[in-house]
Amino acid sequence: MLNKHQNSEIKTTEKAPIEQNNSSISNKD
Repeated sequence: MLNKHQNSEIKTTEKAPIEQNNSSISNKD
């Protein structure tokens, strides 16, 4: 589950390559 703070971080990582974005999301999970 994502809170507002995590949601903001993911929006930032969306600017990064998909590969890096997936790693970030998996790590936060």
